[in-house]
This record gives sequence, C-alpha cells and structure tokens, in this order.
Amino acid sequence: MPSHDRGHLTLHSVEFVRCFASLSVILWHYQFYFFPHPPPRSTLPLALPLSLFYNSGFWADQWLWVLSGYIFFFTYRDVLETNRLSGTQFFLRRVARLYPLHATTLLLAALLLYLYYCLFAAQYWFYVPSSWFAFFMLQLFMASNWFSSEYTFNGPIWSVSVEILIYILFFFTTKYFPLERIMKTLVVFIFSAILYVIIIQVTHGRINFMIWIAQCAVCFYLGGIIYEIKTKYSAFVSPMTAKSVFLWTTIVSAVVVCYSLRPTYATAFAIPAVAILLIVSIDMIEKSKFVSRISWIGNMTYGSYLLQFPVALCMVIVMNISGINLQVAYSPAFLGVYVVTVFTLAALSYPFFEAPARRALTAMIRPVSNNPLKPAPGSGLWPARERAPPSARSTPVKRSR
Repeated sequence: MPSHDRGHLTLHSVEFVRCFASLSVILWHYQFYFFPHPPPRSTLPLALPLSLFYNSGFWADQWLWVLSGYIFFFTYRDVLETNRLSGTQFFLRRVARLYPLHATTLLLAALLLYLYYCLFAAQYWFYVPSSWFAFFMLQLFMASNWFSSEYTFNGPIWSVSVEILIYILFFFTTKYFPLERIMKTLVVFIFSAILYVIIIQVTHGRINFMIWIAQCAVCFYLGGIIYEIKTKYSAFVSPMTAKSVFLWTTIVSAVVVCYSLRPTYATAFAIPAVAILLIVSIDMIEKSKFVSRISWIGNMTYGSYLLQFPVALCMVIVMNISGINLQVAYSPAFLGVYVVTVFTLAALSYPFFEAPARRALTAMIRPVSNNPLKPAPGSGLWPARERAPPSARSTPVKRSR
C-alpha cells in the first residue's frame, strides 16, 4: 500500500467547523439555562437570525463526532497500526487532554448547584441528578452516559462520555482488526449503522444511551471514511477540478434523496459528513495563510463546551442575589455578554490551564513506555484537539520509496 505525504495534510479547516459547532451547542442550550420553563423560541433574543441554532443546534454534536473521527484517523491511525504508539500511551494522552478541564468543571458545577440550593432553598431546574453520589462518581470517571440518558451536573459532558467508548472501539479495531485499512473502516461503520437502526426500531426512537453510543460510532467512522477519501482519492473529490463535478452532483443528489426519505438520518449523518468532506477537500482553505494564522480558535472548542453551563449557572446565581429579573435574558445584549464570556474564558483556559495541565500529565506518564514516541515533524501525532506546532506543520515529509 503506498504511503501518503502527510506533509501536505493539515487540519486548519476543521478548526473553524469545530468552533462553529461549539457555538451552535451554546446557543441551543441558552433557552434552557436562563429560563425555568423554556419560552417560545420566537421570543428568544435575535430569534429570526438565530432560529437555526435555537431550533436545530443540538445536531452540532453529530458534527463534532464526525470531526473527531477525522482527526483521530489523521492523528493516530498510522502510529497505532505500526506500533509506534502503545495502548497505554494512547489512552493516557486522551486522559491528559480531556480530564483536567472535565474534573474542574464537574467540581465547579456540583458546587454551584449546591450553592443554588443553599441560597434559594430550591433545586436549579436543569442538570440536577436524581442521585447525587452515584452520578457524581460516574461523571468523575467520565462514564456519566455509558448506562444512562440522564443529563447531570455539567450536562454537556454527556457527548464526550459517549465518545470515550468509541475511542476504545477505535483503538482495538485499529490495532487488532485483521482487515485492510479502508475495508476495516467500512466494516465497522456498516456494523455501527446496522446496530443504530436496530436500536431505533427496538426503542421506537426514544432518547436512550444505546442510541447515543451507536450514533456516535456511526459519526466517528464517517469521519474515518472522510479521512480515507481525503488521503486516497483527493483528486476525485477536490471541487476545483472538472472531473469531480459529476461526483459531487451525485453526492448532493443522494443527500437530497436521503433527506426526503429519512430526514433524521440525513441531518445526523449525511449532511455533516458531506459538508466536512467538502470543506477538507478545498485546498484553498488548507493552504490559506489567513486560515492557518487564526486556526487557533479551534483550541477554544473543548473549553467553551464544558464552561458554558458553569458560566450560565454562575450568572443566574448572581442575578438572583442581586435582584435582577431573569427576564433580562431575553435581551440580545445579555446573550452577547454570555457568549463572549464563555469564549473569552475558553480562550484563556487553553493556554493557561488545559495545555499546561496536559504537559504536566504527559511528563508524568512518559516513562511508562520503554520506547517513547518522538513525533517527527509533520507526523500528526499531537493530541486530536490541538494543533501541531507551526514548525511541524510547515515541514514537508518526503515520500518514502
């Protein structure tokens, strides 16, 4: 199998998609965080221009899962298959990247929920667990939604919790599934899709943690298929070439037909997959100096995702103490303050907390392997939710003969 030149593969374009998806989730949750009873969406601030987010922002989780699949295949697939990264290293890197902020926001959310109860002698109306100790322990181990569909404590972590199970699936199928690369990806995707359809039929589409797990697997491996297409068949999907016109016409037509027959399947799977394939196939985006200079905004994704609820709950507590009516949340200015606050804290969280914590944990676990991995420039071995250093991204790697 011919190797591909990883020096010409970057991830600049997906940083914008990740940040946009995170914003979508934040705007979707706005109607629940500041109103004990979600109001008519037509009354929310900037209802008309933001109607897509208020009505459909929850679909952004599927976009993030597809992006995670693409990033994981880019970052880890080759080094896992060639044993340049051990299982211990793989999982500890994930823990080092995800756990510090998760543990911090979990404790913050629990304390704020308890403070709200103490101050106002009433439970906050959202993310209150039915069993504080049991769900706290599940959240502590990032397993909050492995067996439950209940949203608790720092609720948005549910999608990360589900995704961790797919990390485990990805590791074992990549390392031990005896099939050629693209066939392996397709087999796991098809199996996940069949499982998803079966669960939907059995549960009649009701919200269920098994649906979430199967859906996450389908999205994640769609990201893997996008990676395979991008690396092997980029000449056919590049929208700037004449030969791809027929292919893209066929793809878009298939999505339209899928939407007319199964709108939910199209919205959850087909639309994000095709849109992301299109975005990563446009070389103009990947090679743009402007894009590369501001692609750091993708680093805010995880922080904004986990900080949105603690920020909202803190604002609600302060308003109640100050006697400010929650009706102020109908104001566009209030919405702007909330969104700016979340992203500002996320922008500060990455360089001053998330990255230092990851480096400290990585330094502690590095001696675990007798053959520690030393990423070569352009090898794509930096954690999936981070950008590689500029020197590594700009150094081409010669194709081996």
